[in-house]
Amino acid sequence: MSVSRNRSIGVGVSALAVVFAGSAAHAQMPAEGWLLDVQDPVLAPVGHASGLPQSTVITLRAKFDDATDYAFAAGELDFIADELGIAGTNWTDNMLIAPFDVDGTYEGDLEPDGASGILLGQLHFPGAGIFADTSNPVDVWRIEYTATDFTPRVIDLTTLTSRFDVYIDSTGLSRTVDPGSLMEGTGEIRIIPAPATLALGAMAGLVAVRRRR
Repeated sequence: MSVSRNRSIGVGVSALAVVFAGSAAHAQMPAEGWLLDVQDPVLAPVGHASGLPQSTVITLRAKFDDATDYAFAAGELDFIADELGIAGTNWTDNMLIAPFDVDGTYEGDLEPDGASGILLGQLHFPGAGIFADTSNPVDVWRIEYTATDFTPRVIDLTTLTSRFDVYIDSTGLSRTVDPGSLMEGTGEIRIIPAPATLALGAMAGLVAVRRRR
């Protein structure tokens, strides 16, 4: 089975299917889609009084409707970070989390604004003694961000999905998710300025107060 970027997941045709999925607004959280877990959502430079780290790990989790389905099967997506015009971001250590790192899957290409072409999937062949992870949500992929520019800002994180499949039962049959019901993952990273920047901001505030007086 072919997918974009000429890569394929090495499982049976009955196990996986392709869907081009988009996001839509819903009053309630959709039953299927992605969750982004940011380990340390606030970053600060070395020596900052807060003691906050300079790096964080973002984990992508797949969520499915366990009232009707058995396990998450496969997906293809891009991970996008809106840097608001700030250049020089550092994305590293993008990797698939087992059992989603089977032959034919791909951890994605690192980009200045995240990672593209992430292709993930897990096998489920009970007859061969291979069983899917049925956790819900289930961790499927992660990436690390290290801040080098401490201009204060918020970096918005999101997913852009072209594929999302689930196993419908324990036999290995699968279905594609209705594009209108898919939830894209969202999150954010907040950057705190360096101490010198903070001091300059405080000094500017003091000058303004004196001028008003």
